[in-house]
Amino acid sequence: MRRNDPKNVQKMEVPPKEAQKAEKVREKVGEPSFAEIVAAKMKAAAAIALGLGIFLALFWAFTRPAEASEPQYQLFLPLVQLQQAQADVGIQVHLEKFPIHVGDTVTLTVTTHNFGPQTVGVVNLDYVTNGQFTTPLLSQVGPLANGEGVEFRIAVNVIRGPLNVYIGAEGDLYDPNRTNNLDGISAPVEP
Repeated sequence: MRRNDPKNVQKMEVPPKEAQKAEKVREKVGEPSFAEIVAAKMKAAAAIALGLGIFLALFWAFTRPAEASEPQYQLFLPLVQLQQAQADVGIQVHLEKFPIHVGDTVTLTVTTHNFGPQTVGVVNLDYVTNGQFTTPLLSQVGPLANGEGVEFRIAVNVIRGPLNVYIGAEGDLYDPNRTNNLDGISAPVEP
């Protein structure tokens, strides 16, 4: 005889008295009906939807730009707006001599200016030319406070024409106006 043979399994009958006791326990504990389970889940979903709706309404109310006629309200802790430090660095390049001939040494006046709003610590300068620089080049200027500028001169030996000199300025802070970060000259050269 095998141990787990289904033919040899005996059915165990629960005495009627025990079955009645189990039924009474189920009645006391009160197993919920299907309708009660669905109703409880609907209530939970409604509470979550209501909470999310209130959160979104408050978020919208406190983060959108207010109209001029609306009063400004703040929550218990004001919403934090991170503002990046910024400084608008600009550069201008001027050529002081015309006409230019091959073999001339020309002087360029370079002005670097901080248009603000904050102080820039370092302004890195990059140079590009088809001539030959004959003076030492500044690679950095600064610090420059809001409204402050630096003017310096560089000399370029003209090898061939046209003479092209471009100088770029890049500050160590975010620059909201990058249109004034590069300037230069392109001038015709006479033989």
